[in-house]
Amino acid sequence: EKDKPVEKLHKALAKLSLTAIENKLRFKIKREFARETIGNKMFKLACDLGWLNLVEKESQLQGTVYCFFHPTFQEYFAAQAIDDWHFFLDESPKDITKRIYRIFDSQWKEVILFWLGREDLKQDIKEKFIHDLVWFPDLCQGFYGYQAYFLAAAGINEFQDCSPDLTEEIVTKVIQLSFGYFNEEKQQWMQFLEPIAKPAQIALLETNQKIAIKFLIKRLNNCNKNSVIQEIINILGQIGVGDEKAIATIKNLLEDKELNQNETIKLCAAHNLCIIEPNNQKAIKTQIELLKTGNERWTKIYAARSLRVIGNNDRLAINELTNILKTNDNNCFDNTNILRFSSETLEIIAVGNKKFIQKLIEFINSDNNTWNCELAVS
Repeated sequence: EKDKPVEKLHKALAKLSLTAIENKLRFKIKREFARETIGNKMFKLACDLGWLNLVEKESQLQGTVYCFFHPTFQEYFAAQAIDDWHFFLDESPKDITKRIYRIFDSQWKEVILFWLGREDLKQDIKEKFIHDLVWFPDLCQGFYGYQAYFLAAAGINEFQDCSPDLTEEIVTKVIQLSFGYFNEEKQQWMQFLEPIAKPAQIALLETNQKIAIKFLIKRLNNCNKNSVIQEIINILGQIGVGDEKAIATIKNLLEDKELNQNETIKLCAAHNLCIIEPNNQKAIKTQIELLKTGNERWTKIYAARSLRVIGNNDRLAINELTNILKTNDNNCFDNTNILRFSSETLEIIAVGNKKFIQKLIEFINSDNNTWNCELAVS
Protein backbone atom coordinates (compact mmCIF):
# COMPACT_ATOMS: atom_id res chain seq x y z
CA GLU A 1 0.00 0.00 0.00
CA LYS A 2 2.81 2.40 0.91
CA ASP A 3 4.49 1.93 -2.46
CA LYS A 4 1.44 2.78 -4.53
CA PRO A 5 1.76 6.61 -4.33
CA VAL A 6 5.41 6.34 -5.35
CA GLU A 7 4.59 4.07 -8.30
CA LYS A 8 1.80 6.43 -9.31
CA LEU A 9 4.18 9.39 -9.23
CA HIS A 10 6.81 7.53 -11.25
CA LYS A 11 4.24 6.63 -13.91
CA ALA A 12 3.14 10.28 -14.04
CA LEU A 13 6.75 11.43 -14.41
CA ALA A 14 7.30 8.84 -17.13
CA LYS A 15 4.28 10.10 -19.04
CA LEU A 16 5.34 13.74 -18.65
CA SER A 17 8.94 12.99 -19.67
CA LEU A 18 7.97 11.14 -22.82
CA THR A 19 5.28 13.61 -23.84
CA ALA A 20 7.61 16.58 -23.37
CA ILE A 21 10.31 15.03 -25.56
CA GLU A 22 7.75 14.06 -28.20
CA ASN A 23 6.41 17.62 -28.29
CA LYS A 24 9.88 19.08 -28.83
CA LEU A 25 9.80 20.79 -25.44
CA ARG A 26 12.73 18.60 -24.50
CA PHE A 27 13.98 19.60 -21.07
CA LYS A 28 12.11 22.88 -20.62
CA ILE A 29 8.59 21.97 -19.53
CA LYS A 30 5.99 24.69 -19.24
CA ARG A 31 3.89 24.63 -16.10
CA GLU A 32 0.57 24.53 -17.91
CA PHE A 33 1.77 21.68 -20.13
CA ALA A 34 2.85 19.67 -17.07
CA ARG A 35 -0.46 20.26 -15.29
CA GLU A 36 -2.46 19.22 -18.33
CA THR A 37 -0.35 16.09 -18.77
CA ILE A 38 -0.21 14.69 -15.22
CA GLY A 39 -2.71 16.81 -13.25
CA ASN A 40 -2.26 19.43 -10.54
CA LYS A 41 -1.84 16.93 -7.70
CA MET A 42 1.00 14.98 -9.32
CA PHE A 43 2.62 18.16 -10.58
CA LYS A 44 2.70 19.63 -7.06
CA LEU A 45 4.05 16.38 -5.59
CA ALA A 46 6.81 16.23 -8.23
CA CYS A 47 7.79 19.83 -7.37
CA ASP A 48 7.66 19.22 -3.61
CA LEU A 49 9.93 16.18 -3.92
CA GLY A 50 12.42 18.01 -6.15
CA TRP A 51 11.82 16.02 -9.31
CA LEU A 52 10.69 19.18 -11.10
CA ASN A 53 12.45 22.49 -10.49
CA LEU A 54 11.51 26.04 -11.42
CA VAL A 55 14.04 27.45 -13.91
CA GLU A 56 12.21 30.39 -15.51
CA LYS A 57 9.57 32.55 -13.90
CA GLU A 58 6.46 33.55 -15.79
CA SER A 59 7.00 35.69 -18.88
CA GLN A 60 4.86 36.65 -21.86
CA LEU A 61 6.91 34.53 -24.25
CA GLN A 62 7.77 31.42 -22.25
CA GLY A 63 5.39 31.26 -19.32
CA THR A 64 6.67 29.49 -16.19
CA VAL A 65 9.18 26.78 -17.07
CA TYR A 66 10.23 23.73 -15.06
CA CYS A 67 12.80 21.02 -15.68
CA PHE A 68 14.01 17.82 -14.08
CA PHE A 69 16.93 18.04 -11.66
CA HIS A 70 19.09 16.63 -14.50
CA PRO A 71 18.16 15.71 -18.11
CA THR A 72 19.22 12.12 -17.42
CA PHE A 73 16.29 11.69 -15.03
CA GLN A 74 13.84 12.79 -17.71
CA GLU A 75 15.36 10.43 -20.27
CA TYR A 76 15.24 7.58 -17.76
CA PHE A 77 11.57 8.18 -16.95
CA ALA A 78 10.70 8.54 -20.65
CA ALA A 79 12.18 5.08 -21.28
CA GLN A 80 9.91 3.63 -18.57
CA ALA A 81 6.84 4.83 -20.47
CA ILE A 82 7.70 2.90 -23.65
CA ASP A 83 6.52 -0.71 -23.85
CA ASP A 84 7.25 -1.53 -27.49
CA TRP A 85 10.55 -0.96 -29.30
CA HIS A 86 8.62 -0.13 -32.46
CA PHE A 87 8.16 3.27 -30.85
CA PHE A 88 11.77 3.88 -31.95
CA LEU A 89 11.69 2.03 -35.28
CA ASP A 90 8.66 0.93 -37.24
CA GLU A 91 8.81 0.30 -40.98
CA SER A 92 5.59 -1.71 -41.21
CA PRO A 93 3.23 1.04 -42.50
CA LYS A 94 2.94 1.01 -46.30
CA ASP A 95 2.64 4.78 -46.23
CA ILE A 96 6.28 5.86 -45.87
CA THR A 97 5.24 9.12 -44.16
CA LYS A 98 3.83 7.09 -41.26
CA ARG A 99 6.98 5.07 -40.63
CA ILE A 100 8.95 5.76 -37.45
CA TYR A 101 12.71 6.36 -37.45
CA ARG A 102 13.47 7.83 -34.02
CA ILE A 103 16.68 5.79 -33.99
CA PHE A 104 18.21 8.47 -36.22
CA ASP A 105 17.18 11.37 -33.98
CA SER A 106 19.96 12.11 -31.47
CA GLN A 107 17.51 13.35 -28.83
CA TRP A 108 16.23 9.79 -28.45
CA LYS A 109 19.59 8.04 -28.12
CA GLU A 110 19.81 8.11 -24.31
CA VAL A 111 16.14 7.12 -24.03
CA ILE A 112 16.82 4.11 -26.27
CA LEU A 113 19.82 3.10 -24.17
CA PHE A 114 17.81 3.38 -20.95
CA TRP A 115 15.07 1.31 -22.57
CA LEU A 116 17.56 -1.43 -23.46
CA GLY A 117 18.81 -1.39 -19.87
CA ARG A 118 15.38 -2.05 -18.39
CA GLU A 119 15.27 -5.30 -16.40
CA ASP A 120 11.49 -5.66 -16.61
CA LEU A 121 11.51 -6.26 -20.37
CA LYS A 122 11.96 -9.71 -21.87
CA GLN A 123 15.36 -10.52 -23.33
CA ASP A 124 14.01 -11.72 -26.68
CA ILE A 125 12.13 -8.41 -27.21
CA LYS A 126 15.27 -6.34 -26.69
CA GLU A 127 17.35 -8.72 -28.81
CA LYS A 128 14.87 -8.40 -31.68
CA PHE A 129 15.34 -4.63 -31.55
CA ILE A 130 19.13 -5.01 -31.64
CA HIS A 131 18.81 -7.46 -34.53
CA ASP A 132 16.70 -5.01 -36.53
CA LEU A 133 19.23 -2.24 -35.93
CA VAL A 134 22.05 -4.48 -37.15
CA TRP A 135 20.14 -5.52 -40.27
CA PHE A 136 18.57 -2.16 -41.02
CA PRO A 137 17.64 -2.15 -44.76
CA ASP A 138 19.60 0.88 -45.93
CA LEU A 139 19.01 2.14 -49.47
CA CYS A 140 21.33 5.16 -49.11
CA GLN A 141 24.76 3.54 -49.54
CA GLY A 142 25.17 2.84 -45.84
CA PHE A 143 24.41 6.34 -44.56
CA TYR A 144 21.61 5.14 -42.28
CA GLY A 145 22.78 1.56 -41.91
CA TYR A 146 26.01 2.55 -40.20
CA GLN A 147 24.16 4.87 -37.81
CA ALA A 148 21.80 2.04 -36.85
CA TYR A 149 24.73 -0.34 -36.42
CA PHE A 150 26.62 2.05 -34.13
CA LEU A 151 23.48 2.53 -32.05
CA ALA A 152 23.26 -1.26 -31.69
CA ALA A 153 26.91 -1.26 -30.55
CA ALA A 154 26.11 1.23 -27.80
CA GLY A 155 22.92 -0.68 -26.99
CA ILE A 156 24.63 -3.97 -26.17
CA ASN A 157 26.58 -2.19 -23.44
CA GLU A 158 23.28 -1.52 -21.68
CA PHE A 159 21.76 -4.84 -22.71
CA GLN A 160 24.41 -7.07 -21.17
CA ASP A 161 22.29 -10.22 -21.61
CA CYS A 162 22.32 -9.95 -25.40
CA SER A 163 23.35 -13.28 -26.93
CA PRO A 164 27.16 -13.71 -27.02
CA ASP A 165 27.18 -14.51 -30.74
CA LEU A 166 25.31 -11.33 -31.67
CA THR A 167 27.38 -9.22 -29.28
CA GLU A 168 30.66 -10.51 -30.71
CA GLU A 169 29.41 -10.09 -34.27
CA ILE A 170 28.60 -6.44 -33.59
CA VAL A 171 31.88 -5.65 -31.84
CA THR A 172 34.08 -7.35 -34.46
CA LYS A 173 32.26 -5.50 -37.24
CA VAL A 174 32.71 -2.14 -35.50
CA ILE A 175 36.42 -2.89 -35.03
CA GLN A 176 36.72 -3.68 -38.73
CA LEU A 177 34.95 -0.42 -39.64
CA SER A 178 37.23 1.45 -37.23
CA PHE A 179 40.60 0.15 -38.35
CA GLY A 180 40.08 -1.72 -41.60
CA TYR A 181 41.12 -5.24 -42.53
CA PHE A 182 43.78 -7.14 -44.44
CA ASN A 183 42.71 -7.99 -47.97
CA GLU A 184 44.18 -11.40 -48.79
CA GLU A 185 43.60 -11.02 -52.51
CA LYS A 186 45.31 -7.64 -52.81
CA GLN A 187 47.77 -8.41 -49.99
CA GLN A 188 47.29 -5.01 -48.42
CA TRP A 189 45.53 -3.34 -45.51
CA MET A 190 42.19 -1.82 -46.51
CA GLN A 191 40.63 0.99 -44.49
CA PHE A 192 37.23 2.67 -44.53
CA LEU A 193 36.68 6.35 -45.20
CA GLU A 194 36.96 8.69 -42.21
CA PRO A 195 33.18 9.47 -42.08
CA ILE A 196 32.72 5.76 -41.34
CA ALA A 197 35.88 5.00 -39.34
CA LYS A 198 35.62 7.89 -36.86
CA PRO A 199 32.00 7.22 -35.76
CA ALA A 200 32.94 3.53 -35.52
CA GLN A 201 35.77 4.37 -33.12
CA ILE A 202 33.38 6.45 -31.03
CA ALA A 203 31.03 3.43 -30.99
CA LEU A 204 33.89 1.32 -29.61
CA LEU A 205 34.08 3.64 -26.62
CA GLU A 206 30.35 3.13 -25.99
CA THR A 207 29.97 -0.60 -26.57
CA ASN A 208 30.54 -3.61 -24.28
CA GLN A 209 34.08 -2.83 -23.19
CA LYS A 210 35.05 -6.29 -22.00
CA ILE A 211 34.23 -7.76 -25.40
CA ALA A 212 35.77 -4.79 -27.22
CA ILE A 213 39.07 -5.20 -25.34
CA LYS A 214 39.13 -8.93 -26.16
CA PHE A 215 38.79 -8.38 -29.90
CA LEU A 216 40.95 -5.24 -30.01
CA ILE A 217 43.80 -7.27 -28.54
CA LYS A 218 43.17 -9.98 -31.12
CA ARG A 219 43.28 -7.41 -33.93
CA LEU A 220 46.40 -5.81 -32.46
CA ASN A 221 48.22 -9.13 -32.39
CA ASN A 222 47.41 -9.73 -36.06
CA CYS A 223 48.21 -6.30 -37.45
CA ASN A 224 51.44 -5.08 -39.02
CA LYS A 225 50.30 -1.59 -40.02
CA ASN A 226 51.90 0.90 -37.61
CA SER A 227 49.23 3.60 -37.86
CA VAL A 228 46.51 1.06 -37.02
CA ILE A 229 48.55 -0.34 -34.12
CA GLN A 230 48.82 3.17 -32.72
CA GLU A 231 45.07 3.82 -33.08
CA ILE A 232 44.19 0.57 -31.31
CA ILE A 233 46.57 1.36 -28.45
CA ASN A 234 44.87 4.75 -28.05
CA ILE A 235 41.44 3.10 -27.84
CA LEU A 236 42.72 0.60 -25.27
CA GLY A 237 44.03 3.55 -23.30
CA GLN A 238 40.51 4.94 -23.12
CA ILE A 239 38.56 1.79 -22.28
CA GLY A 240 41.15 -0.46 -20.63
CA VAL A 241 41.69 1.25 -17.27
CA GLY A 242 42.41 -1.48 -14.72
CA ASP A 243 41.83 -4.27 -17.26
CA GLU A 244 44.53 -6.89 -16.76
CA LYS A 245 44.52 -8.13 -20.35
CA ALA A 246 44.78 -4.62 -21.81
CA ILE A 247 47.62 -3.77 -19.39
CA ALA A 248 49.50 -6.99 -20.18
CA THR A 249 49.11 -6.42 -23.92
CA ILE A 250 50.57 -2.90 -23.86
CA LYS A 251 53.35 -4.05 -21.53
CA ASN A 252 54.26 -6.71 -24.08
CA LEU A 253 54.43 -4.05 -26.79
CA LEU A 254 57.05 -2.22 -24.77
CA GLU A 255 59.08 -5.44 -24.71
CA ASP A 256 58.76 -5.99 -28.47
CA LYS A 257 62.17 -5.07 -29.90
CA GLU A 258 60.89 -4.74 -33.46
CA LEU A 259 58.04 -2.40 -32.55
CA ASN A 260 60.28 -0.42 -30.19
CA GLN A 261 62.30 0.70 -33.17
CA ASN A 262 59.32 2.90 -33.98
CA GLU A 263 59.42 5.81 -31.53
CA THR A 264 55.81 6.77 -32.25
CA ILE A 265 54.44 3.38 -31.21
CA LYS A 266 56.84 3.15 -28.27
CA LEU A 267 55.71 6.53 -26.90
CA CYS A 268 52.06 5.77 -27.62
CA ALA A 269 52.30 2.48 -25.70
CA ALA A 270 54.08 4.06 -22.74
CA HIS A 271 51.62 6.97 -22.57
CA ASN A 272 48.54 4.75 -22.63
CA LEU A 273 50.02 2.28 -20.17
CA CYS A 274 50.39 5.15 -17.70
CA ILE A 275 46.68 5.89 -18.19
CA ILE A 276 45.34 2.36 -17.66
CA GLU A 277 47.88 1.47 -14.96
CA PRO A 278 48.95 4.68 -13.21
CA ASN A 279 52.53 4.88 -11.90
CA ASN A 280 53.73 1.98 -14.05
CA GLN A 281 57.49 2.44 -13.74
CA LYS A 282 58.31 0.75 -17.06
CA ALA A 283 56.06 3.23 -18.86
CA ILE A 284 57.50 6.21 -16.99
CA LYS A 285 61.08 5.12 -17.66
CA THR A 286 60.28 4.62 -21.36
CA GLN A 287 58.92 8.15 -21.66
CA ILE A 288 61.95 9.58 -19.85
CA GLU A 289 64.24 7.59 -22.12
CA LEU A 290 62.52 9.02 -25.21
CA LEU A 291 62.65 12.51 -23.74
CA LYS A 292 66.42 12.21 -23.28
CA THR A 293 67.46 10.18 -26.33
CA GLY A 294 64.61 10.39 -28.87
CA ASN A 295 65.74 10.81 -32.46
CA GLU A 296 63.04 13.30 -33.36
CA ARG A 297 62.32 16.69 -31.77
CA TRP A 298 58.59 16.02 -31.63
CA THR A 299 59.26 12.71 -29.83
CA LYS A 300 61.01 14.55 -27.00
CA ILE A 301 58.31 17.21 -26.83
CA TYR A 302 55.46 14.70 -26.69
CA ALA A 303 57.35 12.59 -24.16
CA ALA A 304 57.59 15.64 -21.89
CA ARG A 305 53.88 16.33 -22.32
CA SER A 306 52.95 12.69 -21.92
CA LEU A 307 54.51 12.53 -18.46
CA ARG A 308 51.72 14.80 -17.22
CA VAL A 309 49.34 11.84 -16.95
CA ILE A 310 51.35 10.08 -14.22
CA GLY A 311 49.95 12.21 -11.41
CA ASN A 312 51.71 14.14 -8.69
CA ASN A 313 55.08 13.57 -7.10
CA ASP A 314 56.62 10.79 -9.14
CA ARG A 315 60.18 11.08 -7.90
CA LEU A 316 61.89 9.62 -10.97
CA ALA A 317 60.04 11.87 -13.44
CA ILE A 318 60.58 15.00 -11.32
CA ASN A 319 64.32 14.36 -10.97
CA GLU A 320 64.81 13.70 -14.67
CA LEU A 321 62.79 16.71 -15.80
CA THR A 322 64.65 18.95 -13.34
CA ASN A 323 67.97 17.71 -14.72
CA ILE A 324 66.80 18.53 -18.24
CA LEU A 325 66.11 22.12 -17.18
CA LYS A 326 69.57 22.34 -15.66
CA THR A 327 71.58 20.76 -18.47
CA ASN A 328 69.82 21.56 -21.78
CA ASP A 329 71.28 24.17 -24.09
CA ASN A 330 68.47 26.55 -24.89
CA ASN A 331 70.37 28.27 -27.68
CA CYS A 332 68.89 25.66 -29.99
CA PHE A 333 65.25 26.24 -31.02
CA ASP A 334 64.46 22.53 -30.68
CA ASN A 335 65.73 22.46 -27.11
CA THR A 336 63.77 25.61 -26.29
CA ASN A 337 60.50 23.78 -26.94
CA ILE A 338 61.66 20.72 -25.02
CA LEU A 339 62.58 22.90 -22.04
CA ARG A 340 59.24 24.68 -22.17
CA PHE A 341 57.19 21.48 -22.20
CA SER A 342 59.39 19.94 -19.49
CA SER A 343 58.82 23.01 -17.33
CA GLU A 344 55.05 22.94 -17.91
CA THR A 345 54.96 19.24 -17.00
CA LEU A 346 56.80 19.92 -13.75
CA GLU A 347 54.21 22.58 -12.90
CA ILE A 348 51.62 19.79 -12.97
CA ILE A 349 53.37 16.78 -11.40
CA ALA A 350 55.57 18.51 -8.80
CA VAL A 351 52.96 20.67 -7.05
CA GLY A 352 53.87 20.96 -3.38
CA ASN A 353 56.95 18.75 -3.70
CA LYS A 354 59.37 20.25 -1.14
CA LYS A 355 62.50 18.61 -2.56
CA PHE A 356 61.70 19.89 -6.04
CA ILE A 357 61.02 23.41 -4.74
CA GLN A 358 64.38 23.39 -2.99
CA LYS A 359 66.12 22.19 -6.17
CA LEU A 360 64.35 24.91 -8.11
CA ILE A 361 65.57 27.62 -5.74
CA GLU A 362 69.13 26.32 -6.03
CA PHE A 363 68.77 26.20 -9.81
CA ILE A 364 67.56 29.81 -10.00
CA ASN A 365 70.38 31.04 -7.76
CA SER A 366 73.08 29.20 -9.69
CA ASP A 367 71.98 29.50 -13.32
CA ASN A 368 73.23 32.46 -15.31
CA ASN A 369 70.87 31.78 -18.20
CA THR A 370 68.04 34.33 -18.01
CA TRP A 371 65.63 32.24 -20.09
CA ASN A 372 66.11 29.14 -17.96
CA CYS A 373 65.50 31.21 -14.82
CA GLU A 374 62.32 32.67 -16.29
CA LEU A 375 61.07 29.16 -17.01
CA ALA A 376 61.85 28.03 -13.47
CA VAL A 377 60.15 31.04 -11.88
CA SER A 378 57.03 30.57 -14.04
